[in-house]
Amino acid sequence: RSRNIFTLGVSTDGDPKYLRAMRLACNFFVKNQTINIINDNLLLTIEIPPNWCSWYFLKPTQLFLFFQDGIHLCNKMRNRLLSRKVYLHMGRYQISVQHLHELIESSNKIDTNLCKSDLLLKDKQNFSACQKICNDKVLDLLSANNDYNGTYAYLLIINLLIVAYTESGIPLATRIFYGWIVLFFIRLWRLWLFKSRKTRRKKTSDRSFFITSNALLSIELNAHTLIFICLLIDKKIVPESVADSIHLFSSQPCESIFRDA
Repeated sequence: RSRNIFTLGVSTDGDPKYLRAMRLACNFFVKNQTINIINDNLLLTIEIPPNWCSWYFLKPTQLFLFFQDGIHLCNKMRNRLLSRKVYLHMGRYQISVQHLHELIESSNKIDTNLCKSDLLLKDKQNFSACQKICNDKVLDLLSANNDYNGTYAYLLIINLLIVAYTESGIPLATRIFYGWIVLFFIRLWRLWLFKSRKTRRKKTSDRSFFITSNALLSIELNAHTLIFICLLIDKKIVPESVADSIHLFSSQPCESIFRDA
C-alpha cells in the first residue's frame, strides 16, 4: 500500500509525445489495450458505478495516475485565445482577444488590473498574465456586455481550471466540481461544432474553431484523475492527505527547487 502512494502522481508539461504516452499507458480512449498491467502488484483499483459509463471513461485499474501540469494547461488555453490563426466561436458568439483590448480602452486599469502587455503572446509561459485576463474583475465587466458572452465563457473556463489545478487550500470536492464543469462544457462545445460544421466556411478547418487536442486531452485526463483519487481515498488505498496536495502534482515545485538550488 505504501508503494502505491509513490506510483500515484506523475506530471507532464504537456509535450504531445508525453500526452500520447499517458493516454496509451492508462488505455484512455484506445480501441485495444496497449500496455498489459494486470499482473502487476502495484495496481490502483477502484469500483466505478455502472451508471457512470456514459461520462466516465477511465479504466478502474491503473498502474499510476497522470496530471497535466495545471499552469501549463491554463497557459495553453490563454495562448489559444491570443493566437491570430484561430477563430474561436461558441454558438453565435465570437471568442476574441479584441474584446479584452476594448475593455482596456473603455475601463480604468484599477477596475480591470489589465494592461496591453498582458495580451501579447511573446511569453507563452506567462502565468501571471493568464491569471490577470480571467480575474473576477474582468469576468464581471465582460458579463455586463452580451456581445462578449463567448469571451466571458472561455475566460471563465480558464478561471475554473486555475482554481481546480493550481491553487492550494481547495477541497478535493470543489476541485472535482470545477474540473468537471469545465469538461462537460468543453464536450458540449465540441459537440455543437460537430453538429454545425456544415454551416461554416469550408475553407476553414474545424480545428481553428476549438481548443487544441492537446488541451482537450489534458482536461479530460485531469478531471478523470481527480475522481479516481477521490475513490482511492474513499477505499483507504491512499491517505486523505493526498487530497491536500493536488496543486503539487505538477512540474512547478520541481522547477522551483532547481531554481533555489
